[in-house]
Amino acid sequence: MDAENEPVFALPASGAVVIRATGDLDFGSAPTFRDQIDTARRTPQATVVIIDLSEVELFDSSGLGELVHARKECDASGIRLLLAAPQDNVRRRLAITGLSSLFDLFPSVADALHDTR
Repeated sequence: MDAENEPVFALPASGAVVIRATGDLDFGSAPTFRDQIDTARRTPQATVVIIDLSEVELFDSSGLGELVHARKECDASGIRLLLAAPQDNVRRRLAITGLSSLFDLFPSVADALHDTR
């Protein structure tokens, strides 16, 4: 199986770990998402965690809470957190809640990776 088809995969040369969030990021999926964030943070030599939001369809307050939690955990670990390809629904919720300023947003995973160099 190709590593890039996994929900969490490392790109060792860049120090980046990518989390591919798909479907709903809500109350039901929050524990799994939190586990993925913890896995990413604990990856050896990880300096950057990129959350790919391109396939997130539903995003509620639990999703917001998990992103804020991810930010705090990454900050505490000395790891940079980047959000890639957030859909309009995610962007709107971040803007409405005033949380946009907490995150570095990129139009794609490739753009986020480019910023890590």
